[in-house]
Formats: sequence, C-alpha cells, structure tokens
Amino acid sequence: MFLVVFSMLYSIGLSIIYFSKERVDNDENKIYKGVLISNIVSLIFHMLCYVVVYIQDSISPILVNFVFKTFLVMFILFANLLLVYGMTILSPKNKKPIIAILISFIIEIIMIYALPIFLFQNEAAGVYYTYGPSVNYVYAVSALISNILIFIMIAGRKKKFGLKILPLSLFIVFGLIIMIIQMIYPQITLSDSVEAVLCCIMYFTIENPDVQAINTLLRNQELVEQTVNDKSNFLFKVSQEIKKPIQGIIDSVGAYSKAQTSEEKDSIVESISQDANAAYFIINDITNISSEDFKKFKIQGTPYITKKLLLDIKTNTENQLKVANKDKDIKLNFNLNNDYPEKLIGDYIKVKQVVLSLVSNSIKYTEKGFIDLDLDVTTKYDVCRLIFSIKDSGQGMEIGQINKLLSSNEEVDVSDFDKIDSLNLNIPLVVKVLKVMGGSVNIRSDKGKGTTIVIVIDQKIVQDKENKTLKSVKSYNLDFNDKARVLIADDNSDSLDKLGRLFSKKDTDVICTLIGHDAIDKINSGDKYNLIVLKDDMKPDSAYSILKELKENKKFNTPVVIIIKKDKEFIKDHFIKDGFSDCMIEEKIEDEVKRISEKYI
Repeated sequence: MFLVVFSMLYSIGLSIIYFSKERVDNDENKIYKGVLISNIVSLIFHMLCYVVVYIQDSISPILVNFVFKTFLVMFILFANLLLVYGMTILSPKNKKPIIAILISFIIEIIMIYALPIFLFQNEAAGVYYTYGPSVNYVYAVSALISNILIFIMIAGRKKKFGLKILPLSLFIVFGLIIMIIQMIYPQITLSDSVEAVLCCIMYFTIENPDVQAINTLLRNQELVEQTVNDKSNFLFKVSQEIKKPIQGIIDSVGAYSKAQTSEEKDSIVESISQDANAAYFIINDITNISSEDFKKFKIQGTPYITKKLLLDIKTNTENQLKVANKDKDIKLNFNLNNDYPEKLIGDYIKVKQVVLSLVSNSIKYTEKGFIDLDLDVTTKYDVCRLIFSIKDSGQGMEIGQINKLLSSNEEVDVSDFDKIDSLNLNIPLVVKVLKVMGGSVNIRSDKGKGTTIVIVIDQKIVQDKENKTLKSVKSYNLDFNDKARVLIADDNSDSLDKLGRLFSKKDTDVICTLIGHDAIDKINSGDKYNLIVLKDDMKPDSAYSILKELKENKKFNTPVVIIIKKDKEFIKDHFIKDGFSDCMIEEKIEDEVKRISEKYI
C-alpha cells in the first residue's frame, strides 16, 4: 500500500509539472497526456482494490468485480498507449495501425469484463490477490503487446530512434520481471508503480518542447534578424555615404587641373576640404568606437529610457510641422534603427535639444518638400553611439559657410552650458554644444537643393541585470574553460587566416582581428587571454605602440609576442628589451607557432 501511495504522489507531482506549462500539440505529447492520466487512474483503482477487499461483505459483488477488472483495463490501456507511441515513432504518417490498436483495445475491454475474476484471500497471512481467466487474458495480451514492441524496435533499428525507444524497452524488461515476481509472490502488484517510473523516463525522451520557451526563441530570432537587418542597412548606408565625398574629391581634382583662375582653384580646394572632412567623419566619428570612447565614460549623466527620448523627438517634430505646414508643404519621414539599448546614461535634455534645434532649422529654411530624420545606432563595450541624420530639401548653404561652421574653434563656456535651455539653437551654437558633449557633426549641402546634417553623440549603456548576468557567465567561462585563449592581430587577412588555423590546431580558442587597436579595446573591456600575438608593422597602430598602451594597464600581465621578418632577426633582443615576451619569425611561422604554443599555452 505504501508503494502505491508513494507512486500516486509522484505521478501527481509529475503531472503538475507537465500540465503547468503549455506544450506543443504534437502526437507524442497527446500520447504522453494519455499515459500520465491512465497511470494516475490505475493507481486510484489500485487503492480502491485495497478498500474493496476490506468492505467486500458490505457491497455488491458486481461492484467488487468492476473495481478489480477496471484496474486490469487501466494496465492494458497503458500498454496499448505505449504500443501507439511505438507505431507513431516508427511511422508517424501512417494512422492505420493506430486504428487497429483502438479496435483491438475495445475487444480487450469487452473480454476483460466478460471473463470471470476471482479473489484469493488468506486473512491470517494477510494475503490478497486476484486470479482467473480475466487475469490470465491480461497476461496474454501483455505478452502479445511486448512481442509487437520488440518487432517495432527491430523494424525501426535503422531509423535511429535514440532515447525514444527507451520506455518501450523498459516496459518489456520490467514486464518480464513483474511477471516472474507475481508468479512467485502473487500478492505483490507492481504494475502501476512501474508505470510511474516509465512516465518519468518518458518525460525526458519524448519530443516535449515548452511552448513558452519556443515563443521566447522565436521572439529572440525575430530580434536577431531585425538587428542583423539594421546592421546590414547601417553598413550599406555608410558604404554609400563614403562614396559621395570620395567621388567628390576625384571630381574636384579633375576640375582643379582645368581651373583657370585662382578664385576657381580656391573654391575647388574648399570643396576638396569639405569632402575630405566628410570622409574622415564617416570613417572615424561614425564607425570607430575606440577604447578612448570607452574610457571617457566617467562623464556625468543621468539614466533615461531611450525609447522615451526618441518618442519625444518624434512628437516635438510632428508638432513643429503641424504649425509650419499652415504656410508650407513639408513631409516628415522618421526612420528608426531598432537596435538601440533600452536605457542610456547621458544628457537627455541636451541630446533632445540639439536634434530638435536642427529639425527646427530645417523647417525654417524649407518651404516645400521633405525632412528626413533618421537614427542609426552602433554599440561597442558600454558605449552607444547615436547617429542622427537630418536631411531636408531646403535652401542649402555655400561650401565656404559650411567650412566656417565646422572649423570654428569658439567654444561654449562650460559654466553656462546648463543655462542653454532653448529648443531652437542656431547651427553655430549646436556645433559648440556638441563639442562640450564630446559629440561631432558633419554638414553637406548644395545651394538650392537641400542640406544633410549628421550628428554623433556617445552615451553610456545602462547594464541591466540580464547583461550583468551574461557578463558574469562570460567571466566564469573564461576562468574555468580548459582551452587557452589566443588573440592575434595582423592587418594582412591572408597571414591572419594562416595564423588562426595554426594556433587552432593547438586546441585553443583563437580570436583574430585585422585591427591592432582591438587588442587594447578587448583587454580594457575585461577579456582575458593566455597569449597575444601582434604583427610588427601593422597600420595605423604599430605593435610597439599597442604594447605600450597595454602596459599602462597595471593589471595586464599577458605575454605579448611580436611577429617580425627574418631581416629583423638581428635586433630580436631589442624587442625583448622593449617589453615583448618573445619574437616569431614570419618566414618560419609554422615552427614558430609550435615553439610559442609549447612555451606559453
């Protein structure tokens, strides 16, 4: 009786765990639901059997027989459900065997209730058990089902069932053990307790996905796809934008050779200067978040919700246009990169003030056409770079005027910075405010065709609990991962690939980068390595300049190896004196990788 009660509590607990979460409505889950329910009902009738034995004199013999026979029916139901499960995994699309099993089960129920059953009882010894044709029929059906299951396993041996076949195998093995035990000790009934064990094993072997987890994965997939699309669109826009100033420089150089007067040449030089500044702005100010940007975020600021900032900017812009469009005809296009952090730290008021001032300026000088307000985002470490682009079809500006605005060295007095609260700053003041904020600006304009102003403002990312947890997990993995980690920096992609392959053969985690400065950025962000390998003559940062900056970090103690050409081997000792741990000769790189790996990894 104790074993039955324990099995009942266990089965109820397992059912609560299973049914407490929404599951995928596939065939295996439908069968498993039936298996769980049939086991619990079987245990209930097993307990009723004990009760009936004690009160049989006071109740109808028909009711006594019904309880005993229903217990047998529930065992046969469990066996048939396993048979259905076996047929399902053997041939998922073929429903004919399942129909045959259903028909045979109905016949089995009729036979169990029709055949007689008897109760043996020895009150003195406290022994009770059932016997007779009905019980023998259940044994025969169980043996038949076991043989069919063996046939299913043999027929499906090439299908690679994996663990799915485990409950079927154990049913056969346990069934044989139960039969032997009951032949020796007929008063011991273990069938439903074994069913409870099989239910537990089956829980871990069936295709049993959690719908909530699937939905989370799908949402994450959508976010990842959106992020990838946003990044791809951003990179495409950057590549397209950089073509414009480069093509402008090429055209200006051609025009310069044909210019006749000094005035024409001066004008062309101004144009070249503007295009060169625009190219530099795109390459450096937009795309390059360096360790210096990472370090400077000891700046003061307050946390704010990024979405609220963007909604405020959009709402204010729309309100300005409603007023302006009483006399004008301007269409607003607001394009947003969705890959922005939830919370940022910085000057919420000044960011909004600068953007809205530029929008207000575009509205002021545009009578008809459009204003495009775009936001792109790029992040690295704890830095979020907000890139606002305000493009209009307004009056435009002369090149000289633009260069004057961008080259102005006049600054806002920091003490007066917080007193600037207008949402309608003029462009010179916007440029000055951006300088105080550590931001940058670029202006491109054609007189009579419109103006595009791009501003870049860095803000610090607020680390939420999830990000902090991920960082902790990352740190844990770095500390306890058996593999050594090697960082390789080489501005030649071919030699970098070769180095990566050679070090990977040494059972290491290899991180390769074409940008030497990445070594500094990664170390400053907390990454840990067993070895750093730097190419000697990288551009724009040499291996020596990178090592020098790494050494400024007092906690840095990673061996740094430099790769030099053979003709520099005679000054190898000088590199060691400069602080490098060792030197690798490029022309003997395979042997050198082996030597360095044995020494440092």
